Amino acid sequence: MKKIKNMEHLKLEKKRILQEQKTLEQKIRHDWQDLKDSVLPGKRTSANSLQASKSKSRIQLEDILKATLAFGASLVIEKLAKAATTAIVKRTKKDADE
Repeated sequence: MKKIKNMEHLKLEKKRILQEQKTLEQKIRHDWQDLKDSVLPGKRTSANSLQASKSKSRIQLEDILKATLAFGASLVIEKLAKAATTAIVKRTKKDADE
């Protein structure tokens, strides 16, 4: 933040801040209008892009679910394989001892 030394600097700073506020409000209006235009039913290009983005996100969600299920299945199989290996080793040692 700038140091304000006198009344003239204060007025200039106030003017600068008001101008920045005006610019930001115009930008908000413009963005808001763009958003409203993109949602109107008459604008098929934006509706198509919304549907395309939904289908992309749906595909990404399906990919994530598939990867999660595959990872979970591999963990279960790994644990079962370790348990089976341990059981086989114990059985062979028991048979060798007898």
